[in-house]
Amino acid sequence: MNLIRAPWFGVTAILCAATAACIGHIGEDDPNGNGNGNGSEPGAGSAGQLGLQRLTSTEYLNTIAQILELPTRPTVSLPTDPKNDSGFVRPGLMNQNDLSTLLDASDQILEAFQPSLVASLPCDPATGEDACAQTAIAAFTRKAYRRPPLADELTRLHRVFATQRGSSDFATAMRMVYEVILNAPSFLYHWEAAAMPLQFEGSLVKLGPYEVASRLSYYLTKGPPDAALSADADRNQLDTVDKVAAHARRLLATPNARGMIADFTTQWLGIGSLPTAPKNPAMFPDYSVAVATAMQQETQAFAASVILDGDHSWSSLMTASYSIIDGSLAPLYGVKPPSGTGAQRVELDPAQRIGILTHASVLATASDPSAENPVKRGKLVQTEILCAVLPPPPKAFLPPSAKPGEKITIRQLFEQTHASPGCNTCHDKLDPPGFAFGHYDAIGRYVATENGLPIDASGSLTLPSGATITFEDTPGFVRAIADSRDAKDCFARHWLRYALMRREGDADTATLQAVDDAFAKSKFDIQELLVAVATSQAFRYRVPAAGESP
Repeated sequence: MNLIRAPWFGVTAILCAATAACIGHIGEDDPNGNGNGNGSEPGAGSAGQLGLQRLTSTEYLNTIAQILELPTRPTVSLPTDPKNDSGFVRPGLMNQNDLSTLLDASDQILEAFQPSLVASLPCDPATGEDACAQTAIAAFTRKAYRRPPLADELTRLHRVFATQRGSSDFATAMRMVYEVILNAPSFLYHWEAAAMPLQFEGSLVKLGPYEVASRLSYYLTKGPPDAALSADADRNQLDTVDKVAAHARRLLATPNARGMIADFTTQWLGIGSLPTAPKNPAMFPDYSVAVATAMQQETQAFAASVILDGDHSWSSLMTASYSIIDGSLAPLYGVKPPSGTGAQRVELDPAQRIGILTHASVLATASDPSAENPVKRGKLVQTEILCAVLPPPPKAFLPPSAKPGEKITIRQLFEQTHASPGCNTCHDKLDPPGFAFGHYDAIGRYVATENGLPIDASGSLTLPSGATITFEDTPGFVRAIADSRDAKDCFARHWLRYALMRREGDADTATLQAVDDAFAKSKFDIQELLVAVATSQAFRYRVPAAGESP
């Protein structure tokens, strides 16, 4: 029974009207949310716009699970999360289909939750239903909206309860109130600025305490603020760098930070599609969706082990010779299956596996169904590890193919095909890093030879900074890349994009430099990088929207 669709509620109209109000307050001049303002103080050109965006699917499910205190995240269909030019997902405004999908999702979730709803309330309706409803609505709305509810919001919600209570029992009436809350713009959108006065510092707007609390929490845990963060927001104690930094370090020590690391790593390296990527079953009979999922989980667990449990270092992320695998991946890596159940730390051969770039998930994703693809692997290195800007590929492109019966390696084939002046301009950048991973087949398994021929993984590469690296094999290439400032600065840039959910613009130049410098000063400690992003001016300030003035 989906009572929320009754015309009396007018949810769609309310949502659209409130969305327009959000746009007017936060600003949507730049649909991609790129920073292109010209802030003067504090810090010239140190912040960009804060575009309006809804919760991502991950954030939605985490938020629902937390505010309803569910043991696990619900399983429901949600709108697709689009990526913008930052390389990370950033949902913008909702269309009618998104709204309908979210209405269905909340209805399914609350239908399952209704039997335990009354027991979850902070009061006993037996002592007075009306008073209990008011108390429960205020408490739930505070959690759902990530800020104190406004008086008129509570009045409207209590009116929904009273109307529903006239024709249904207490639990059903409360469920309908919850459903209205879970479809309100203040829940679905990152819009924690309601009724907060603007606080200008120079030409920039300083985010309010509830905006900072929500932004920090969703950045580092992919979920809503916890009790400690909410309490400091209520006390307006999130207005200093030291306080934000302290909360950032605290959140990184919570279990939910692991989900954030998994989310970042999956998006950064593009391994989210791996379980659905086809592989040639005749060539790889042991490959399956389960194995692909285990590959994905390995990379997520390894990143968390370095960033949250280990020494937090960039060097370990890129060059460690261990990983976190289960028995299904042991044959692929040529190691003894770990004892016990579940994934465990396993030492790997450092001549074959070194850091996250030699994970099977990364190599299998950047491959074709039947063979490795040096161009895909080279593009991954150039765009995600070096932040190089590449020209678009030609419109007409035929993949290289060997002549029937020709005994040739993939590298030799690509070198022949890409030698012409029309190709080598791009492939001089793409092919060398791709050839560096020539020892790994289409599912990321290490192979010594190809078609009975030795594999040449040596080469040289000019980095975006102009420096040139040379290497003899995969470990040599990975170490050279890891040692470069190009890759370290690129990694910092990705974290800033991930936190802001947009690509950096001219107005973010000062912030980006400050983040790079903080990363270097920490001797490339990734946790300190994450804290530097959270305390940056681009994270805590924004340029005013049209019509906003001191």
